[in-house]
Amino acid sequence: MAYSNAELESLRTAIVNLRRHDDTQRGTIADAVASGKCPSHLAPFYPVAESCPGLFQRLTSDPLLRRYGFYALFPQLYTRIYGEGKRPRVAFDGRTRGRLAIFRFDEEPGIVVKPWQNGREDAIAKLAEDGGAGPQQLPSLEGYLVEKLLPGDFFTDLPLESLAGDTLFRVGQRVGAILASLHSRMICYNDTTLSDPDGRAHLFIDFQDSGKEISEPGCRLIDFGVSVLLDRFPDLEFEEVYNLVRTTPEFRLLSRMGLGPQEMGQFLAQYRHRLRAVSPEEILGRDLRIAEEGLRLVARRVGDTGTAALKEGIASGYGNVL
Repeated sequence: MAYSNAELESLRTAIVNLRRHDDTQRGTIADAVASGKCPSHLAPFYPVAESCPGLFQRLTSDPLLRRYGFYALFPQLYTRIYGEGKRPRVAFDGRTRGRLAIFRFDEEPGIVVKPWQNGREDAIAKLAEDGGAGPQQLPSLEGYLVEKLLPGDFFTDLPLESLAGDTLFRVGQRVGAILASLHSRMICYNDTTLSDPDGRAHLFIDFQDSGKEISEPGCRLIDFGVSVLLDRFPDLEFEEVYNLVRTTPEFRLLSRMGLGPQEMGQFLAQYRHRLRAVSPEEILGRDLRIAEEGLRLVARRVGDTGTAALKEGIASGYGNVL
């Protein structure tokens, strides 16, 4: 079952508008699903039921939407699924912030779809791609990133034997080079988590590339949801201020104290004022501090010698690029 260009435009508009719904609209859709008027997998398209009832009726008999949800209508997936008849395997992963949909094909790279976590994430992700720091960005719909699935594994998922020899130093070099590339583009990654208390990381490593020169993309960072583009500094939106503060120990302490919305708003206003007294370079420097803090957790896996090699590599890679 294929859709005309006009129908696709209507359906994709419904997808884009999802993030703009107010509580009343979300409640109307939830009631329609609860009453059986709208199948749960078609909830994103319920507004189409009123504007284009015939089209909505067709959706109810589309097995591909039942299987893949609204993701099947994204540009990079629609052509493959509806036009070429491919049937990728799909999995949903919430390991990083936000819900990812991961599509794997048999004979071509997979595709990842994730919602924006901040209003400039698409611009940041594209700059990161251009600098060899993040995944390849593909055409998408407003409000969502569509990325080429990276080969390899999370750093924290790699077996210890794969980190022998000078591997940790070379990984550190690549991390340093990635951060330098981001900083040259005024991007504060803001979450350089090599390992957190739960053993998670944002660093992907492909060992097919790891033996090449440092300019090769053997390592990439994923998830730019809390990253901040400082090209307009010190004029920052409150969302950007919030992202800068949410990765600080101060914010974690205040969150545990249970600040209400009003108190949190006052705190963010004060923090925004404080940021005007620092330089962009100081803000960018937090990436290196976060990485160094994470090394204490990495040491549990690779020991002090491996951690020292990783730290030395980060300093080397960062300095070689700047």
